[in-house]
Formats: sequence, structure tokens, C-alpha cells
Amino acid sequence: YKKGKRYILVVVAEGAGSAIEVGEFIAEHTEIETRVSVLGHIQRGGTPSVIDRVKASQLGEKAALAILSGLSNLVFGFHKGNVVAIDLHDAVTNKKKLDPEYMRLAKVLA
Repeated sequence: YKKGKRYILVVVAEGAGSAIEVGEFIAEHTEIETRVSVLGHIQRGGTPSVIDRVKASQLGEKAALAILSGLSNLVFGFHKGNVVAIDLHDAVTNKKKLDPEYMRLAKVLA
């Protein structure tokens, strides 16, 4: 705001607090006009399409079969159109490099 931007975007994660209370706090302690928008499920993701439902069913089936087989610590995803199982540890420790174009865009929008 000090750099001349006429807007500030504050995102409050679910469970982290009340977006309305954060907005009221900012309005009370600054001279910045404040508006709060609480996104619902439809705004965040929209109505699922047939493909969304089919893919969710495919992932759910594989997860259920894994549980029935006594397998654990797996996550499921798609690779080249097929459902694949990935070790949970590998899934959370596999670091990928961020596309430099995204970094450039973030700087432009900041």
C-alpha cells in the first residue's frame, strides 16, 4: 500500500480465524477501505463436471481397494490418464522446481 498500490488482498485460511474479524480489525486500525468476501464451495471450485465425478470415483475405488488389501501410507493420483499409487512419504518430500514464469508473474502482480 505504501508503494502506491490501491488495493491489498488478505487471505484467511479456513480454521485460522474469522475473515470478518480480520477485516474489521484492519478497518478499525487503518484508514483503508475494507471489504470481506467469504468464498463458498461453489465459488472455490464450481459444480463438478461428469469428468470430475468419474475421476473422483476412480481415485476412491483405488483407495478403498488399497485399504481392503491392508495397504497404507499411499496417495493416489493420475499419471498419463491412469490412476497410480504413490508412497505418502515420497509424495510429500518430492520437491519440484517452480516454473520461473510463475515467479516472474508473481513479481508483476505484487
